[in-house]
Amino acid sequence: QWRCVRLFVSSTFRDLGAERDALVRAALPRLRALAAPRGLGLQEVDLRWGVAAPDPQRRQELCLEEVARSDVLLGVLGERYGQRGAGTPPA
Repeated sequence: QWRCVRLFVSSTFRDLGAERDALVRAALPRLRALAAPRGLGLQEVDLRWGVAAPDPQRRQELCLEEVARSDVLLGVLGERYGQRGAGTPPA
């Protein structure tokens, strides 16, 4: 029996598009090929494909809900770190 593993891909949206595209084109297919013989399916969660919430706070809530539903969180890091969470005091 197959088990589905949800992989949440997290990064800033504006400056890491090429890296995220390379992940989808090259790395994830290879990872799927390694996982399949072990009975694992890989479902990536990439919120670039659409978050239907115009309110920034609701968008953040949706992101956190998807993270909570995922088995693995993959952080793609660059020079920018994104935004603080709602209600989070400045560091």
